[in-house]
Amino acid sequence: MKQLKVCFVCTEKPYPAFSSTLSILKEICGSENVKELRVKNLFAKIPFIFKPIYALLHDLALFFKIISYHKKYGVNAILMFHSYYPLTCIGLKFSGLKILLYLGGSAFESVYFREASVSNRILAYFNILLQEICHRCSVTLIILSEKMSTQLNLQKYANKVRSAIGRINRDFFNEFRVIKGYKKRKNLVGYVGNLAKGKGILNLFEGIRIIVNNFGDEAPHFLIIGGGELYSYLKNKLDMYKLSKHVLLAGRMPHKALPKYYNEMKLLILPSYTEGIPSVILEAMACGTPVLATPVGAIPDVIKDGETGFLLKSNDPKQIADKIIELLNKPELLEKVSKNAYNHVRENFSYEKILESWRKIIREIEVQK
Repeated sequence: MKQLKVCFVCTEKPYPAFSSTLSILKEICGSENVKELRVKNLFAKIPFIFKPIYALLHDLALFFKIISYHKKYGVNAILMFHSYYPLTCIGLKFSGLKILLYLGGSAFESVYFREASVSNRILAYFNILLQEICHRCSVTLIILSEKMSTQLNLQKYANKVRSAIGRINRDFFNEFRVIKGYKKRKNLVGYVGNLAKGKGILNLFEGIRIIVNNFGDEAPHFLIIGGGELYSYLKNKLDMYKLSKHVLLAGRMPHKALPKYYNEMKLLILPSYTEGIPSVILEAMACGTPVLATPVGAIPDVIKDGETGFLLKSNDPKQIADKIIELLNKPELLEKVSKNAYNHVRENFSYEKILESWRKIIREIEVQK
């Protein structure tokens, strides 16, 4: 059995799930056998006409960078985290290096729902081809739950699909815990995440507008945490819709500050178009905060409607508004789900269970020829 030496590839942008997965790999393989490679990607800022050229050069540059890691550190396996680089994958396969793809969700959907432009739709469908190339070149496809295999059309790769979560580290439940009892919390509804169209944040804002128009001063308060491309747009909407009295657009927060805010919320809402298993869901549940989310990705594997959380029928603004008011008018149900969510996430997403799922994957790869 050959010792696995892993090059862990991820974008330069800070990402809690990346850090958690990195710590898991280091614990299993040993810190000396895991090398981190952060990739700066300017694709979103490049004009559409130049995107193909940039993508080609960026892909080739990554391949040569990984090869340099192979020669310098002896890495023999590459874990691509939420990334698709077809030329790199082809080159690595012919170089005899093992490729593991960590799939947090659909690359097609993440681009498709970003904006409604023709160019964006073209990129989304082109991603299907890129995904297929990378899937074929990989020895293992790591998904967040077994049910995601169907959603991502991976049935033909069943022999190399494995499930593991990279959202929990050893200190997770010490950081994310109940600080403030649920009964002591005010009617505060929260959102934590990137302010992007694919997260359904525009739908949420329209839903908040409906609630405030209907209930006036009696409307609940909302806390929006996060930054991103829509921050300035939403800031203007607050003034235009006269929502500032009920909505705090807080911007980005340090990750270590989030437990305090989860513990102020009666409800966390995530009306996304596409997801895997968002870290914020597990974090909120660990703080005893019920989650209301769309049933996309692996979310239904975590949230059982009315038991460990709540599922939206759609992210239509009126559906969002109606469901928020309905739940806030059922304090006993919310309190019951708060306790269930707290227990569920600790029983089913313990660090030991997650560590063991990754150990099985690593062992399989080590014995492969």
